[in-house]
Amino acid sequence: MYQERSYRMPWAILGCATMLGFAMWAPIFCVPPMEHILKEELMLTHAQTSLLYSAPMIMMIAVSIPAGIISAG
Repeated sequence: MYQERSYRMPWAILGCATMLGFAMWAPIFCVPPMEHILKEELMLTHAQTSLLYSAPMIMMIAVSIPAGIISAG
């Protein structure tokens, strides 16, 4: 039997994955350009503002290790 292949589906999946990746990382990359605004409005120190940038990355690293162990087991 001849099965018709859809060439639109891989591009749709790639597009969705790209948008998901952008939506996940965009808020993290918005913190450094807005640092001076955040510091003034929230009265934060430089260390506290840098924690806004690094905390999500540390959280992803900390969660990915147990998630990898659980998924492999």
